[in-house]
Amino acid sequence: MSEPERASLAEVFAPPAQQQPAAAPAAPVRSKKTAVVVLAVIAALLFCATGVSVTFFLIVRKNAVEMVKVIEQQDREITDLWEKAEASEEAAAKARNERETTRFEIARADKCRLAAKAYKEASFTDDQAKLQATWNEIYLNC
Repeated sequence: MSEPERASLAEVFAPPAQQQPAAAPAAPVRSKKTAVVVLAVIAALLFCATGVSVTFFLIVRKNAVEMVKVIEQQDREITDLWEKAEASEEAAAKARNERETTRFEIARADKCRLAAKAYKEASFTDDQAKLQATWNEIYLNC
């Protein structure tokens, strides 16, 4: 190899000749319009969010009002059912009392009928004691 092709170590590692550093690129100049546009977009987004929130609030409020109406209707129905149940219990108690009264009257009328039949049979006999006893039964049972 020839001499000129060879570079010495000193040449290789020597600092290069003074080079001017490259100038940093200039920061882009932002105009005031950019800030206005950004603020307008943010305001529009907040306005939309407010609209959505108000819409949800109104929907929930409407549903709450409807639920209150449904609950009041069901409460009235339950109250009516309780009143009907109480009336039914009172009617059942009254019917039981009337049934017992009727049974008692039927039993009493049956005793009276049997006593009258016995008195009728005793009237065809000459036994005054039996006639008096059957009359006493009629008096007690009728």
